[in-house]
Amino acid sequence: YDIYRGTACGGEYVYFASTTDTFFVDDNVINGNTYYYAIAAYDQDELQSDLSYECIFDTPRPEGVVVLYDYNQFPNEAGFDFSSQSRVRWDSPSSDIYFEYYLSNQTFYLNAGPNTDIQDFGYADSFTDVGWAPEQGWSDLGYAEVILGHVYIIRIWESNFIHYNYAKLRVNQIGSDFARLEWAYQIDRDNPE
Repeated sequence: YDIYRGTACGGEYVYFASTTDTFFVDDNVINGNTYYYAIAAYDQDELQSDLSYECIFDTPRPEGVVVLYDYNQFPNEAGFDFSSQSRVRWDSPSSDIYFEYYLSNQTFYLNAGPNTDIQDFGYADSFTDVGWAPEQGWSDLGYAEVILGHVYIIRIWESNFIHYNYAKLRVNQIGSDFARLEWAYQIDRDNPE
């Protein structure tokens, strides 16, 4: 297969790479930029097909792992700011979410910070199983119970409440006072991917 890449669906594509596998990973990308792809198959006689007609695209984004601690015991290590990709104090204006252990019912919660919506998207076998943020289903309460293996979608509104960025988290470990979370943050504004 010959792989072509472009900047618009159905636009001009430029030859990018070749592979004999049924998959290809493009590592030559910049987070927040959308890339469009097409492929052409060719046989042993070097006869090549037309470019694929489907609109295949992807917008890479930063991702990582963070451990958040109960804000009652470790207030400086309970919040997370997706835009700076760092832990922050739970009540910091830049804290998009923060982690809490609620003693009265012995339950862990992810709380949404200012200008942030949260949604428990449910269980997923893998972090990559969830690729798009939904349009509906945001918590009216501003928090969600932390459950091992669940994915949480985060919508962070800009100060003007017109535009937003999306993020996702997956809980892969819960301790007595912490949660280990895989995270991804879409820096391409208004892109739910």
